[in-house]
Amino acid sequence: MNSLKIVLIFLVIAPLSLFSQKDVKSGKELFNNKCFACHRFDKKLVGPALGGVSKKHNEAWLHSWLEDSEKLIESGDEFANSIFNEYNKVPCHTYLSKEETEKILAYIDNFPTKKANSRPLEGNKLKGEKLFKNNCAACHKLDKRLIGPPLKGITNKREREWLHAFIKDGQALIDSGDTLAVQIFEEYNRIPRMAYPSFSEDDIDNILAYLEEDEVEKVIIEDSENIKIKGKKIFNANCAACHKLDKRLVGPPLKGITNKREREGYMLLLKIVKL
Repeated sequence: MNSLKIVLIFLVIAPLSLFSQKDVKSGKELFNNKCFACHRFDKKLVGPALGGVSKKHNEAWLHSWLEDSEKLIESGDEFANSIFNEYNKVPCHTYLSKEETEKILAYIDNFPTKKANSRPLEGNKLKGEKLFKNNCAACHKLDKRLIGPPLKGITNKREREWLHAFIKDGQALIDSGDTLAVQIFEEYNRIPRMAYPSFSEDDIDNILAYLEEDEVEKVIIEDSENIKIKGKKIFNANCAACHKLDKRLVGPPLKGITNKREREGYMLLLKIVKL
């Protein structure tokens, strides 16, 4: 009898679980297409950060906001108007259906964030962090170019044996004619590489462990790459006739524009011209 109960419970729960996963997947697609231009999970953009939003507002209010925010604002809803005023009265033209709203909220609820999932470094990662900060941080950042390239996730892009050789004595590898080493040398202004003969194999392994992405970061990076692919298609279809990434055309070059201008301004411009 107990076995029968377990089977029945499983038959009830399993379809619900599968439906939830489908909601999260389709919610991700909807979020990327309809929300990503103005929102992030962990920081303000054109609109507020959305991580954990379902814990801050009741479900009925969220549905009203996502399905027709203008109607909610015009109704005199105090909180809707406070958000509208705080974020420069930029309209939120989503007009989602109830089903779309549920899927997007399911995705937001299930999206991992670095802040929520971060753990203190320990073991070889902690040792690697110390070595990196003492020896590498003057020329390298984790997530952006400095004197040398960004290094977060480098173990997913290069062979470990090559990384060991390059970290130990990059200049020797360049002088040997190694194609990849020479390419990096040329790209980063032919600045000579420092050698670290005192580094043991364990030291280098510890640095590489520190540079590895954790599972949460991989999810975020994968999402980011998908957005870049979509952005490239939109750029080529709508912007490439007048703009290049790295040189003037009809308009200015746009590579790195997010480091030069406030996002709110050009996101509002894109809304106006309906790109």
